[in-house]
Amino acid sequence: MARFFQKLLALPVAIVWKLYRTVCSVAGVGFATMLLILTFCSDSGIRAFFRNKVMNLAKDVADWLLWPVALLFCFGRLLLAATVHPALYFGV
Repeated sequence: MARFFQKLLALPVAIVWKLYRTVCSVAGVGFATMLLILTFCSDSGIRAFFRNKVMNLAKDVADWLLWPVALLFCFGRLLLAATVHPALYFGV
């Protein structure tokens, strides 16, 4: 149970970190797009750079979409544990 509350306390920090990473990914895609436009798609290295930035952004967006599902499972497990055998979790 203590581990759950430690993770719960770390949740705001994790959200801010994830938001920072997503903003940086969006900025990276914007920068890669500008490079791609400026070189008229002629350099294969810049195309690979753009592809990598888009893949990183896609991963971050997928994390944002799956994060609420993970929270529901976490709280669901906590409620299930509390109702099935409270003595194991709360020292009753």
